[in-house]
Amino acid sequence: MAALGKYCAITFAFFVAGNAPSFAADATPTTERSIPKIGDKLAPCKFTDIRYLPRTLNEFVSEKDPVRKRAFVLVFTNTTCPLVQKYLPRLKQLEAEFRDQGIQFVAVDVSADDSILEGQTKNDTIATAYATPVASSKPDITFAGLAICPEGDKDTYKIDVSVISDIEVITTWDAGNPVSVSILGAGGATLVNGTSNGANSLKAFAANQPMGTYYAQAYASATTKNNYKISLKVTPK
Repeated sequence: MAALGKYCAITFAFFVAGNAPSFAADATPTTERSIPKIGDKLAPCKFTDIRYLPRTLNEFVSEKDPVRKRAFVLVFTNTTCPLVQKYLPRLKQLEAEFRDQGIQFVAVDVSADDSILEGQTKNDTIATAYATPVASSKPDITFAGLAICPEGDKDTYKIDVSVISDIEVITTWDAGNPVSVSILGAGGATLVNGTSNGANSLKAFAANQPMGTYYAQAYASATTKNNYKISLKVTPK
């Protein structure tokens, strides 16, 4: 699932936490064209984590923390750049060195096409599938900025179903050759393959599936590399 067209970068931003365990909730949000200056208060910062779940920086601050958070260091980077990967041990050293001083390091992935779901462990098989929060934390989710790369790549996503449910998986791509999709059972056997879902889209649908573990798998022809997004939905019956 290596994404196409990477840029290598790593940038640091330093933010001082206020006395209250929050992130300047009374601050006026900046407009699209305004740029915060050193010393400005930040409006509540919302973002999506690597599991595509909503988070805020406020969640990193608690009155129960053994050491009060004094500042955040946001590290703007991506997950697949070789230079960044070489610097990761140093980042871990910095985090360990400053943790007891109330300094919190937060990694921010800036690449829209970054393969944040895969990292160094390939998700080509059910044994290394990416565990999605579908059904366990939310009924549906869409992962964007993915890629079938290199040729022959397969991307596998784990879905845990707790009650009898319909499972729907859709792949879409902007152009080029199709990115196919299948729903697999717990042992890896194919339950259903995707069929046409309109232009540049395929949908696999498995009705009334019992409680258990399932997998969605995206793949393409042996000579195809392409970017895509995948949507997964579980509907209890």
